[in-house]
Amino acid sequence: MNVVSLFPPFVDEHHSKYGATMVGILLCAYQVGFVCASPFVGQYLASIGRKRAVTIGLMCMCFSSFSYGIAGFISNDGLFYTISYISRLTQGIADSLICVGLFAITSIEYTVEPEKF
Repeated sequence: MNVVSLFPPFVDEHHSKYGATMVGILLCAYQVGFVCASPFVGQYLASIGRKRAVTIGLMCMCFSSFSYGIAGFISNDGLFYTISYISRLTQGIADSLICVGLFAITSIEYTVEPEKF
């Protein structure tokens, strides 16, 4: 189950200060982080290392997903929104590290005789 489908009703019930636009901006932070970070990840992937980029991305994704879940226990509206926004943005950046790194690894591993695949 995708947690994004549960988030708007949760915010409506526990943090009714924020409307649909603010929830949409919060959920959009993931895609903004992904799109903004991907070109930089691609540019510096050779110096970072493909395996290291995927490992860092997985660790950041775990940390940001954990903090995004913990934010649900915060009763202060401003702090809840700030932590949730930063967590979603970090998830997008971490996912760009994972996706770009995995695509690079796949393209290197399967370059020999591509007609086989």
